[in-house]
Amino acid sequence: MTGTKIIIADDHTLILDGIKSMLEKVPEYSLLAAVDNGRELVAKTRILQPDLVITDIDMPVMDGNEAVKILHKEFPGLKILVLTMHHEKSMYLKLKASGAHGYIHKNCDKEELFFAIQQILKGKEYISSEIQPGETGSGNYRVEGSSVPVELTKREVEILGLIAEGLTNIEIGEKLFISHRTVDSHRTNLMRKLDVKNIAGLIRFAYSNGIVN
Repeated sequence: MTGTKIIIADDHTLILDGIKSMLEKVPEYSLLAAVDNGRELVAKTRILQPDLVITDIDMPVMDGNEAVKILHKEFPGLKILVLTMHHEKSMYLKLKASGAHGYIHKNCDKEELFFAIQQILKGKEYISSEIQPGETGSGNYRVEGSSVPVELTKREVEILGLIAEGLTNIEIGEKLFISHRTVDSHRTNLMRKLDVKNIAGLIRFAYSNGIVN
């Protein structure tokens, strides 16, 4: 068997099947097993010796965090990517302390998943762009017509500034090492958060709040 050997764990059949389908189409990846709980993930890893495991957190029998702790202790060289719906910084920090090398949201696109895998296999850490370790946000900003300030994360401010500079989603993605679909998702969220209807509104907000000069 050639290529990067992978085991995946998730108790939701649709998600498990979806990831399996994506991985099986990539010749460089060899899917060894797909399981639905942490205990089975640990057992299969001991037997099959994968290069990478992709695991959910909330699973029956044994949760993902406990499985990550065991796997990291027993197999220090094993790469571990957590795929979850949790987006809290505290949860990311907990999984990192347990031994995870990457943390990505289940609503990510295929490009971001593969990019995360590649980064981890290179020995780097990958964290979903919605999470900024060390800080929950970069400040409060004034929304025109509202007395209530809005809090933006560091990544949101970063993307907003690049939008205001005229970069496309693809260019922003290349600059920040995220997929253009992830950039588009941030742009949509920013428009909703700032109550603007188009890119021009985002640009006006960026200039009026000193994000760009």
